[in-house]
Amino acid sequence: MTRPRFNRILLKLSGEALMGPGQFGIDPDAVAGLAGEIAAAKGAKLGRAPYEALLDQYEPGIGIAEIDRLFDRLSKNLPGLIDGALAAQARRKAPTMPPGPFPVTAQNRAGRMLMERLGFEFSHGRLDQSLHPFCGGTSDDVRITTRYDEKDFARALMGVLHETGHALYERGLPADWRHQPVGEARGMAVHESQSLLIEMQVCRSREFLEFAAPILRDTFGRRGAAWEADNLYRLGTQVERSLIRVDADEVTYPLHIVLRFELDPLDYGVAQIIALHIVDDDDTELANLKTGTVTFDAPLEPGLPRAYDLVVPVSIVFPTSGTWIFDVRVNDKSVARAPLLVMQAGPSKV
Repeated sequence: MTRPRFNRILLKLSGEALMGPGQFGIDPDAVAGLAGEIAAAKGAKLGRAPYEALLDQYEPGIGIAEIDRLFDRLSKNLPGLIDGALAAQARRKAPTMPPGPFPVTAQNRAGRMLMERLGFEFSHGRLDQSLHPFCGGTSDDVRITTRYDEKDFARALMGVLHETGHALYERGLPADWRHQPVGEARGMAVHESQSLLIEMQVCRSREFLEFAAPILRDTFGRRGAAWEADNLYRLGTQVERSLIRVDADEVTYPLHIVLRFELDPLDYGVAQIIALHIVDDDDTELANLKTGTVTFDAPLEPGLPRAYDLVVPVSIVFPTSGTWIFDVRVNDKSVARAPLLVMQAGPSKV
């Protein structure tokens, strides 16, 4: 009899397994250790790199090389688009932020009303408050949470509408195929596309805000130019560089994801090729000092990796005085650059 073969492995962990020696809460070291064990086990069975084995749980079948090609295009094209959007905004009158405060009860009421207008069924789900927006549960019982800021109603509202996109996709999965592979969500890429479709394309559109503006005015009991649909539309489509992914606009949001992806593979013990390049201002290479393959047993810090001790000191002859550049690369991607001032040409220890 032929033994069945499986291309995917689903692992479930109990909460107790994540507590660590302290026996309470969630211990980051316990999580990191278990993630490493899961990555190794799945990677060995699936014949994939550890990071790709973890990635398969969220987006089956996709690999680092495919994501790299997509994200490389975004990394090249989005900065110029963002600069252009910021320049265009600077030439226009800035929109007006409606003045607060905005009571949590009113924000919750506004969110629930717009969720229902979008098709969310409260007979099959609920909205609660937490420290971070998320959507979970099952297709028959979808749970959404958000967080509130009484100085800015838009943060919670857009968070609710984003999670509503997740919920509508989950509720829309075919009930006849429940608990079968075809009845499950395809993966996080499709799931996130549905939440961003609702938040970014639908709920930030002029047409939706013309519909929502009277609801918001009545819910918060406010009037004035700041509450008109045109002003709310310009507020909702503002482009701004920021540090918080969930608060990012449609244009800068993808770069938050790109940055996380570029850091993630360094966190899970994936074998990396560390190289120290020395280049001039035009990226003309003077030296390429590869240190070989290494496996990290701890996450790398932002900026310069913890791998400096892997670089063997050598003598380099600089052709001219001036400022050269250390370009530290991981798997051929630049992760840190630092100036190197050479006072006079000649041998220099690196």
